[in-house]
Amino acid sequence: MFTYMIRTRQYVLALGDFTMLFLGLFVMILIRFDYTHDPSIVNEHFHVFFPLFIVWILVFYIFDLYDVRSTNPNPRTIGKIALAIITATIVSGFFFYIQRGVGINPKTNLLITSATAFILLVLWRRLFYTLFASIFSRKIMLVGTSAELTQLQNHFKEQVPLGRIVLSLHTVSQLYDMQHIPHVDLVITDSVSANDIVMLEKKIDAQVLTLVDAYSELFAKIPLSLMTDEHALRIATKNRNYSYTFVTRIFEIVVSAIALIVFSPFIIIAGLAKKIEDGGDIFLKHHARVGKNGKPFYLKKIRSMISDADKAGNQWAQKSDTRITRVGSIIRKLHIDEIPQLWNVIRGDMALVGPRPEQPEFVATLEKEIPYYYLRHIIKPGFTGWAQIKFRYARTVEDSKQKLEYDLYYLENRSPLLDLGIIAKTIQIIFTH
Repeated sequence: MFTYMIRTRQYVLALGDFTMLFLGLFVMILIRFDYTHDPSIVNEHFHVFFPLFIVWILVFYIFDLYDVRSTNPNPRTIGKIALAIITATIVSGFFFYIQRGVGINPKTNLLITSATAFILLVLWRRLFYTLFASIFSRKIMLVGTSAELTQLQNHFKEQVPLGRIVLSLHTVSQLYDMQHIPHVDLVITDSVSANDIVMLEKKIDAQVLTLVDAYSELFAKIPLSLMTDEHALRIATKNRNYSYTFVTRIFEIVVSAIALIVFSPFIIIAGLAKKIEDGGDIFLKHHARVGKNGKPFYLKKIRSMISDADKAGNQWAQKSDTRITRVGSIIRKLHIDEIPQLWNVIRGDMALVGPRPEQPEFVATLEKEIPYYYLRHIIKPGFTGWAQIKFRYARTVEDSKQKLEYDLYYLENRSPLLDLGIIAKTIQIIFTH
């Protein structure tokens, strides 16, 4: 029932988006053509744009527009919609350029369709978000008294689209004293026996999740306070398919090699600019990182800080770090300084997707202060990763704790589909940050 509700919302939202795209196309036809004298114009355009709009929906998916937390058309989401529309329009432009014999020549028509569709999509999503609260909102019951359950309650207040709590109980036995039990779609329990969970499922027609599973399914992370040695062992011994590992490795090498060739002009320009700026080394020298099983390797990265940035020892990178040069600031914003790391992927030091590699000095400290931190090193570090797209940079030990919670989720749930989703999300972040 719980998964069904999520999928239903996504399908309704996607169907509405698809309808708005066709409405945008029809508005363009009204503006540009006298279709009353030639009705075939409508069929001709709809026939060509139908497969294109399917591609547009896929672009929207890549831009994460079907996450329930992206349904509210606030300024950030509207910006994502605009960027997704621009990307889809460029893709369509390439299609019409390559397929010149499709019978129509959009040019201005495509731009009008895109602009109209953007307005209609924002209006539709505003309507959907209003309906979401009254029709699709999941009703949640909490059972337990732990501090983590209280924290989860606060998360739901901050993320209203994920659902609303309609009942909170200390124990399962309280249900038997209630004359009327409100309908719920999901029950989240903590410190409840297996027998009580079975009783809950019999008494209430709803999915029952433990607290750790709720965090994993709803917020895509595993809180450190809920980790156990048994859970850590299960993550550490997660089996991998050797054929999948082989295919993934070939994919990583091919993609990294192509990306390095495509972006080599940017690397050259950034390197020359850095050399002209201060005359120092273009690439960081002896920039050690901790790899799989704790094995160190040297990270290939364009230097964005002053030459003697670490003369006082390794330090956390700050938001407004005075060690970053003017050229360094630009290449960081454009993520150009990270591109040479693809050579580490080709060498086998890193994977395309995995936990962010850290400096040995930081790792030594973090392993002492953060429980289960060692689990990050059971796989290769990644050029990108789940924690990187969910939390971005860690500047303190506390930040590293929160990033580890996302890393733990990835370690337990890693799969080809999740990797592809992370890569797609990384591409979106590069063009929106």
